[in-house]
Amino acid sequence: MARIGLGMLLATLVLVTACEQGDTGTPANGEGEEGVTVEQLKEQVKEAADTAVELAKQARDKYARDAERELAKMRERLADMKKRVGDAADKARPELEKRLEDLGKKADEARRRFEKLKDAGGDAWEVAKKDLDHAVEELKKAMDEPLPTEPEVEEAEPDAE
Repeated sequence: MARIGLGMLLATLVLVTACEQGDTGTPANGEGEEGVTVEQLKEQVKEAADTAVELAKQARDKYARDAERELAKMRERLADMKKRVGDAADKARPELEKRLEDLGKKADEARRRFEKLKDAGGDAWEVAKKDLDHAVEELKKAMDEPLPTEPEVEEAEPDAE
């Protein structure tokens, strides 16, 4: 996005410089020879800006689709984990349920940040993207931690008396 903004700034500067040349039918090179007129330059700048905006939109849309797919995969993993908690032994269940609750909160946060990203524009989109990237990374890290297993029951050692 910063490159697009810089490109648009450069195009605006070129346009302003060209407009200072005066007559819009005069070649922008000021030499009176056949060259690019201010009107032609304006049209080229407009086309470049439109192209930059379209490319940025395409990049945003692709990122949003990829993020949505990633979140869907994580929801599937979370559903699988919930199923395994249901199958877990009574001793392991409380710890597993707490872990799932924490994962659910992280998944909800990632989803909220995804919704913010879809509604954001301009520089706010870049901030929302970073926020979503962070939330997804935190969720992935938490999901990749091994689930606690059933606590092993230590055999009682006979008292040596």
